[in-house]
Amino acid sequence: MAAAPVVEDSVQRDPPPRLVLTGADAAVYRADATRVALARLDAALLATLAVEGATSRQRLLQLLWPGEEPENARNVLRQRLFRLRRAVGAEVVAGAERLSLAAGVTHDLDADAGELLAAHDYADCPDFESWLDAQHAALGQRRRERERARIDAC
Repeated sequence: MAAAPVVEDSVQRDPPPRLVLTGADAAVYRADATRVALARLDAALLATLAVEGATSRQRLLQLLWPGEEPENARNVLRQRLFRLRRAVGAEVVAGAERLSLAAGVTHDLDADAGELLAAHDYADCPDFESWLDAQHAALGQRRRERERARIDAC
């Protein structure tokens, strides 16, 4: 029996979404470069995944919906992920119990582009607000270290 011919996959894949999480407006850029503005909690969710990597749903629920009943918070998270996927037209978040950014999704956190989630207030999510303050300090420290290394290299 003859082997089946090998058919190359000539379908061109769209580039993955790109997250902008620093500066004034958090957004996702779709494959066609269309900008999709992120709601405050969507931006917080994606920033957490960009910084921490794979994160349990439970941790995300504690950070972003601290006052909600667990079942309601799980439903809200599920709905947000669905709406985000539909708005972007591609997977941005992957996983089941542990969520992470989908394969290939990029972000601007290493680009010295500004302060993480600068335009948003998270006073109603005190654990997330504390987490964000710690991230501001850590990102600022990394920027200063990179700047010192650039100066030392001169």
